Amino acid sequence: MASFSPPRRGDRSETSSRSSLHANDANATLLSAADHANNELTAGRRVDIAKMPPALASLFNPAVQPFLISSFALDPAELAAKTKLPILILQGKRDMQVSVADAERLEQSASLKQVKSNEPAATLAT
Repeated sequence: MASFSPPRRGDRSETSSRSSLHANDANATLLSAADHANNELTAGRRVDIAKMPPALASLFNPAVQPFLISSFALDPAELAAKTKLPILILQGKRDMQVSVADAERLEQSASLKQVKSNEPAATLAT
């Protein structure tokens, strides 16, 4: 089974999909097929999982392909910049899915009230 992380916040879903697959050495034999699937979905085309290694079938299941196609077209930082609603950005330095750079990109894209503290009470009080 391939290891895959959800979209990184601050990064396009397609880029995150690629990055998380490439980050795991155990996926080496799957990368060509996974990259092809990501390319097709990014272009708005569905992929035939019968032609893929079985380990990728659940990641690119036909039932989720419409969601992947639509989410690959979105840029979270662009969406954050456009919203007038409050945005909560959580990131841990050891987070494997949301890097510090991803969180910083989101932070820079939106007008945010910032709470930066290691003290839980500071965050809960705002």
